[in-house]
Amino acid sequence: MRKLIVILIFTLIGCHTLLAFDQQLGGELRVGNSWDNDTYLQESVSWKGLLHNWSVGGIAGIRQHIGYGCSFYGLQAKGGYVHIFEDGHQLEGVLSYNYSPYRLSRLNEHVWALYASYKYPHISVSLGYQIRHLHDATTSHSEFSNCLYNIEAYVWDRSKVPYNLYFQVHNFEPLRIERTTNVMFSIRAQYRQREPTLDYNLRFTFEPAGVGNIMFNHYEWRTAVCIVWHY
Repeated sequence: MRKLIVILIFTLIGCHTLLAFDQQLGGELRVGNSWDNDTYLQESVSWKGLLHNWSVGGIAGIRQHIGYGCSFYGLQAKGGYVHIFEDGHQLEGVLSYNYSPYRLSRLNEHVWALYASYKYPHISVSLGYQIRHLHDATTSHSEFSNCLYNIEAYVWDRSKVPYNLYFQVHNFEPLRIERTTNVMFSIRAQYRQREPTLDYNLRFTFEPAGVGNIMFNHYEWRTAVCIVWHY
């Protein structure tokens, strides 16, 4: 009986905490093609909670390769703090953890990242640092000198219009942190519906091989459709 009461109390506390959060629930469908992986589908579900200036969230994804079936692709958990200045500019600090298993090579990847983002009405710049660890049953490898960057340029002021178009140069994205020498180029169209508040995103990304990776993966492109519900 005592255990049941304790579980009930913690459940009520958790529900009260969730109700206090401003929450976002998102889903993304991505179609990609690369020189070594051929065509694949990737689906992911994300959740984010905002309480005052603090945020927590997570993403989980599955991937489908033609001829190989469906497999768990990755998991990300992150938390952050946002400071909003009087002129509307935002400074955000984020700490994240990524886990990705690779079924064919039997490798497991763990990535810890810390980065800061400064957001203007027409541009957003993120800089950070990551630690990456890969291992299988017999070997392991760690990387400690990886820098992260993400630069986004918006055509219109994000705070004044429900639609936008932006261009992005980056070397990391959710559930995908590869060699930091691999730069990615993206273009995204976005529209926000007010009631209920829904964000619609269409994104195209191209990733060339990168330095030191010429013979392994010549290119990759990805097209993604994403819907985020704010509630």
